[in-house]
Amino acid sequence: DPTLIALRDELYTVPYKNISWSAERHTCSSLDDYSPVTLLQRFLHNVLAVYETHLALWKLPPFSWARNAGIRFAMQYIA
Repeated sequence: DPTLIALRDELYTVPYKNISWSAERHTCSSLDDYSPVTLLQRFLHNVLAVYETHLALWKLPPFSWARNAGIRFAMQYIA
């Protein structure tokens, strides 16, 4: 989609395909940083990222129900 490509070129300072999303997981603009992220939150973000990347593919308990509920909630929130 040409519009999407143009937005990516305008929004990011490096080419979109070269962005290491795992390295940027905790990056936030100072204008958007209303409350600091604690070490516990960073740890949990990383654990959930590993789960989403590797374990959720096999729908392993105990979090598969929570993941599905979270996705349903997010989709209702977006719509």
